Amino acid sequence: MQPIHVACTFDRAMAIPALVLAWSIKQAMKPGRQIVFHAIACEDDAIPSDAQRLLNSEFFDFRPVRAPTSALFDADLSQSIVASHATLVRVDLPEIIPEPDRILYLDCDIIVRRPLDALFDLNMDGRVMAASADYLLMELTAGSGAPQSKFAKHVASLVSDPLGYFNAGVLLIDCAKWRGGGYSAQLRSLLLSPKTKFLFADQDALNFVFQTDYKRLDPRWNAFAYHPKPIKDEEVAAIAASCETDPWITHFVGGTKPWIKHQTQTPQHDEFWRMAKSSPFYEQMTRLSDAVSLGPIPMLRRAASRKVAEFLMTASRHLYFFEAQVRLRPDVSRSIFNAAENMYQKEIN
Repeated sequence: MQPIHVACTFDRAMAIPALVLAWSIKQAMKPGRQIVFHAIACEDDAIPSDAQRLLNSEFFDFRPVRAPTSALFDADLSQSIVASHATLVRVDLPEIIPEPDRILYLDCDIIVRRPLDALFDLNMDGRVMAASADYLLMELTAGSGAPQSKFAKHVASLVSDPLGYFNAGVLLIDCAKWRGGGYSAQLRSLLLSPKTKFLFADQDALNFVFQTDYKRLDPRWNAFAYHPKPIKDEEVAAIAASCETDPWITHFVGGTKPWIKHQTQTPQHDEFWRMAKSSPFYEQMTRLSDAVSLGPIPMLRRAASRKVAEFLMTASRHLYFFEAQVRLRPDVSRSIFNAAENMYQKEIN
């Protein structure tokens, strides 16, 4: 039986959560099936030196990898709300990791709650990729199918069927088909020279390329952690309920990171900390949490810095449009965005 190859990509800010993710996989798996965890760091010295020793075992092979130099690190994110280039590296996974037939990509803000065999061995029906549709997007669409929120309108402008828009935090990739289709090069080209606005960077680019041509996963393989709210749509409510009561993978999307105390608290936060506490990385996780969740004055300073950074990012997007309209090179908008990104990384992460 082939090993299960899992990969995640991260910068220094997300390295410790990535190790908690690896630990959760190790805890969920049953003995006998080999797991190979490819930890792809996009910055030097991101992975603690003892991580391999602490995670490796008979059935768990932790493999730290330094992401190769790529033009993706120069991609202009001024049109995106994504603040780190590390996420873009996932489009190159089948090129970076050449040996497996399949790769399961997982975001770092995830904990795994059940063995991954059923997901990894899934019949993909000849598709290049498997993912879970963003089930909460359905709630943002009126009964007539007309988009009702800014995000829903953005998705409607991007894909032919908004209800097929998928979250890219959990991706099962057929590497041979991916390489054969030249998808890494295609996605790199899109991210470096976008044909439309990619608000969510590579997630939007992936949706733009694949549309609905992917194998749909059970939503419980990518269950969002969120504060429960009344859901009017009965189908969405049923999906959300199953994801809340029996999540197979819990994904702390958006502003729900358990280690950032001033972000939205969800019912799943306690489970994350139980997992972190059972791991060898608990002290590092608490230090990370303390660093990004200090007292009221530092919190206000960070919140203010975040607002300033987000304002500059927004301003750079409008300036980028103006520069394009008058056929100027968008150097000023990119400079503003780069400064805002550096501020965001320093103060928030």
